[in-house]
Amino acid sequence: MARSALEEALREEFREANFDVEDDDVLEQCASLCVVYTLKASDLVSSWEVFYLNRQLNEGKVSTALLSKFKSFLQEEQREALLSKPTGGLHSFSTIHDVDMLIKEEPDLQETPPAVRSASKSQFSPTGFRSVKLEAEFAGLAGPKTPKTPAGPYGKSSSEGPRRKTEDSPLTPFARRTSKFIVQSTYNAQLEEPNDEKVAPDSEDDILRRLPPVERCQIEVLSPSPKVGCRFMLDRIEDRFLTLEKRIKKFADALAVSERCKVTYNGAVASQETILVVGRICCDGEGHLNDKSVLLEGSVEYCGGERVRLDLRNIPQLSLFPGQVVGVEGQNPSGHCLVASRIVDTIPCSASTEASERQEPASKRRVLSQGEDVEMMSSVQQPITVLMAAGPYTANDNLFYEPLTDLLAHARRKRPRLLLLIGPFVDSEHPLIRDGLVDRTCEQIFKDEVKIRIEEYCQEVGDGAGVLLVPSTRDAHHDSVFPQPPYSKRGLDDPDEQITLLGNPNLFRCEDVTVGCTSVDVLRHLSSEEMSRVQGGAASDRMTRLATHIIAQRSFYPLFPPPQGTCYDLSLTPEAVSVNQIPDILILPSDLAPFVKVLALPSSPQLASGADESGGRESIPLKEEQQRKCVCINPGRLTKGSSGGTFTELLVLPDASSYEGCDAPPPVSSRSKVTIKRI
Repeated sequence: MARSALEEALREEFREANFDVEDDDVLEQCASLCVVYTLKASDLVSSWEVFYLNRQLNEGKVSTALLSKFKSFLQEEQREALLSKPTGGLHSFSTIHDVDMLIKEEPDLQETPPAVRSASKSQFSPTGFRSVKLEAEFAGLAGPKTPKTPAGPYGKSSSEGPRRKTEDSPLTPFARRTSKFIVQSTYNAQLEEPNDEKVAPDSEDDILRRLPPVERCQIEVLSPSPKVGCRFMLDRIEDRFLTLEKRIKKFADALAVSERCKVTYNGAVASQETILVVGRICCDGEGHLNDKSVLLEGSVEYCGGERVRLDLRNIPQLSLFPGQVVGVEGQNPSGHCLVASRIVDTIPCSASTEASERQEPASKRRVLSQGEDVEMMSSVQQPITVLMAAGPYTANDNLFYEPLTDLLAHARRKRPRLLLLIGPFVDSEHPLIRDGLVDRTCEQIFKDEVKIRIEEYCQEVGDGAGVLLVPSTRDAHHDSVFPQPPYSKRGLDDPDEQITLLGNPNLFRCEDVTVGCTSVDVLRHLSSEEMSRVQGGAASDRMTRLATHIIAQRSFYPLFPPPQGTCYDLSLTPEAVSVNQIPDILILPSDLAPFVKVLALPSSPQLASGADESGGRESIPLKEEQQRKCVCINPGRLTKGSSGGTFTELLVLPDASSYEGCDAPPPVSSRSKVTIKRI
């Protein structure tokens, strides 16, 4: 491709991704980067979008000042891709037993010292076991005088439990890291956990049995989930239609009550009057949304699903994505184009009555607290402490699960009331699993490396500590479908019922705090499909805007159609994806940079825009007490490549109004402390 054609392709790709290019020199430098790193224009723009999101930049402009940092980002991406790429060759021995088979044919090598023997083995493979590091691992694991050990990244498993690294084992890149348990960011750092009954920090007696027992949290699951072993991939077009239709009707009913006016479903009817239309945002092609490609699809029941093009020139600020249900106020004089003057992108709700009206009947609740329904509010409340992390839980160059081991060791020291672990646990994208370089089943890896470690943690900390496990569609040992059933309890050694198995997504109550969680990277999916426009001079936080879509649309996954690989089954418990009540804490693990954001959802409908000239109404700023707040947490990934990632500690202080007699209880956002740490 000629340089000029490449620059034009880059200009078009940046425009479709809603990025402005500073000048032609920037385009020329970007074209040079494409040539140097052998990238297409679309690939470079995708990398820029990831760079933009991870840096949490507010200005959507590609400038010369950022290109040097972007070049370093591209170099790091290329390096990681090169390291993860398997080495070619005629044959590489994937297991220790392949090596032992050849050794048995060479009697001279039977009693060779391990260091010498590892060099002899490498002669049988043209790739030298892929690296010198793997030679060292084989030398330490395959010695004739060494007894069989539990499974490592290449060896077979035993029933004795997870593999323990010995002093002779070579240090992995993860083990050589220096920034251990460093605080990366803190929200509400001024809050402190009461420390009245705990051992003094300067005490030399740290014996575990002297620590006070952990008080168990009462967990109540509020959302349904598919049953374990359910059948999936059987959804019909009718099922998809009914699910999407239900979302449109639900939004229209709530909007009609809030606006106290008639709501129509068909915006394609020619009319000189201002109408309020409810429909679903669609794109007129296969590409990304832009100003010229936004369509509004109405209800199939009332207008046959007819679509009309939206004219958004009068909307100074907006955020749209495919599948979003919105209310559009405007005029359609020709019948071919609806000129929008106002967009309502939030389902109206009443913050004071929402939780009580949408709560499931007591007879249908799953109360997981030693099999008994309990009273949520006790006379003496204890702070809620949660340690949460999202997979992968092992580095991409081995299956030692060192990050998980260090996380559980940290949990033993901190002794949180809840340990929330979000998948994937056996990552289907792990190079060793993806390339078939293990001789264990994925179920056996989960049992040996994850389940036994968690059971040991529960036994050591005591029956008051709780563990919540959330699956992921990337789990190689579990059903890859969304919504996703919880893990099976079969073979789980949990006599005290400390381990709670949740579906994906899920909504549960921990004493007086409601928590929503999903392991699907919905933030990244939304970021790649969103079309946004920010009013000139106004500040905009893209992560807050993306996360707000989850609670504004009352759906853990409002995007439709989903990107390839999501495995979204609309017929499989569609209620599981619905956010029936706004959670106090929303946990959205993502490959994007970890963050803590406070989302504010108004009790009245949020106006995406207003225009006096068009007769639309201006959005009225709401007082702080009129907003329903939600703390959104992206804990990040516990492991990133071969290095460590991040995890999160959450502290929620008790509601002071329960014993001080206050009329207005403080929101959870004001009594929560969130700390993001490196593993």
